[in-house]
Amino acid sequence: MTVREARRIGATRLSRTSPSAPLDAEVLLAHTLAVTREALVAHDDRPVPPRALARYRRLIERRRNHEPVAYLIGTREFYGLRLAVDRRVLIPRPETEQLVLEAIKKIDISDLTHCVDVGTGSGAIAVAVATHAPGVRVVATDYSPGALTVAKRNAVIHRVADRIVFRRGDLLAPLLTDFRIYEKWRDILLVANLPYLTTEEWRHAPPDVRDYEPRLALDGGPDGLRAYDRLLDQLAARAPRVPVTLISEIGPPLRRSFPALVRRRFPHARMEIKNDLAGKARVAVVRIGP
Repeated sequence: MTVREARRIGATRLSRTSPSAPLDAEVLLAHTLAVTREALVAHDDRPVPPRALARYRRLIERRRNHEPVAYLIGTREFYGLRLAVDRRVLIPRPETEQLVLEAIKKIDISDLTHCVDVGTGSGAIAVAVATHAPGVRVVATDYSPGALTVAKRNAVIHRVADRIVFRRGDLLAPLLTDFRIYEKWRDILLVANLPYLTTEEWRHAPPDVRDYEPRLALDGGPDGLRAYDRLLDQLAARAPRVPVTLISEIGPPLRRSFPALVRRRFPHARMEIKNDLAGKARVAVVRIGP
């Protein structure tokens, strides 16, 4: 069977379960053959070796069962980086790149030297910030040991492991006992892409998301704010004596409820909601303190 025929058969098999069936088939076949997609298309008349064809067919069947392509090939592109991912971590989304952009802009204009990535998951945000802001050191926290394993691997792959400190615990909890150490920084930058789907939204999510990605990274409780509520509680309980900038990813339905949640703890906080390219609320930039 030629590459062209394998691509066509794979796309046909996926046509009822994947809206991007031709692309999925192409990506899975390129991965199986260990070639780029460009090389695959350029030489689509060459035969597929029998063992590779068997592996490809197994991947197609797994994709037919809605397993995400990123988990099948073990990587995902994010902010110009190829990150390792598996079922222990949320697959990085293009929307989250806006959060990284806002964090780097803040670093550039404030001459910040440290950043805290709360709930780091795959390490996508921490690694992207460390890569594109080489003067910054990052502290990355996560409750999941498996997620931290993946995040550390990504830090090593992208050669920023010497500038990221990983800590296990709930949100800011790993920092709270030593918060006075962090108060030595002139300014504290927190970045957080915490779960913000409501439980009902999670239940109705596509099977690719609901059945494969970690619920802990998606389900934000009845109102979508459970994790952010805990984060703000932790911050209010041990409010530092230096300014804090919190840059958070939010879903469009939280445009009003997230600012209200912040102001219950920090009435004088300054806040800006940034829209994504589709014009939907995506990132909240919150300034707390002097």
